[in-house]
Amino acid sequence: MGNDKDVVGRYFMEHLEVASAELRLLKPFQTVLYSWGKAKAELAITEKTMIANKILNGTVSIFPLSIGKHMKPRMKTWQNNNPRKAMENMNNMGCFLKLLKLRTKIREPTAYQLDTRIEQAPNPNSRVTLGYKKDDLGVPKANLHWELTALDKRSIRKIYELLGQQMGNSGLGRIKLVEFL
Repeated sequence: MGNDKDVVGRYFMEHLEVASAELRLLKPFQTVLYSWGKAKAELAITEKTMIANKILNGTVSIFPLSIGKHMKPRMKTWQNNNPRKAMENMNNMGCFLKLLKLRTKIREPTAYQLDTRIEQAPNPNSRVTLGYKKDDLGVPKANLHWELTALDKRSIRKIYELLGQQMGNSGLGRIKLVEFL
C-alpha cells in the first residue's frame, strides 16, 4: 500500500560518526577544554568550501589521543539487545565517564584523535525492510541495509585533505588518516 514507486523504506540516512584520523601538533597545545566533562572541540568546513569542493556537510571532533584510544566507536555503543541500555550507552558516548577519570592522565598534548560526523548523500540502496523473523508480539522485525556512497567517502577524505593542508601551511602539525580511508 502506497509503495507503487518502491520508495518506502529507501534512502535511510544517519549522521555517520567514525574515528578517521590523528592530528600531531608540532608544539604542545595546553588547554583545559577536556577538564570540563562533556565539552568537545569541533572544526567545520565553510559552506563556500563545501560547494567549491562538491562535498557533503561534516565536522571533525578533536579529542586528546590518550582519551580517544579509550572511546568506543558509536556503532559499538549502540549495539545492545536492551534498547534502554543502548540509549544509555549512546548518551554517555561510551567515553565521557572514562574521560573524567583520564583527564589528569593526558600526557600527549600534541596528539589528538579526529572523529568525523558527516551527513550522507541520499542513497536508494540504503533501506529498511521487514524481515521474516518476528518479535515476541509477532511483529516482523526490521532489517537495515546501510551503505555509503562514493560521495560520502570522498567527502570524508576531502575534509581531512583540506584540514591537513591548513595544518601544514600554518606550520602547526600534520594529519594522518586511518587505514580504511
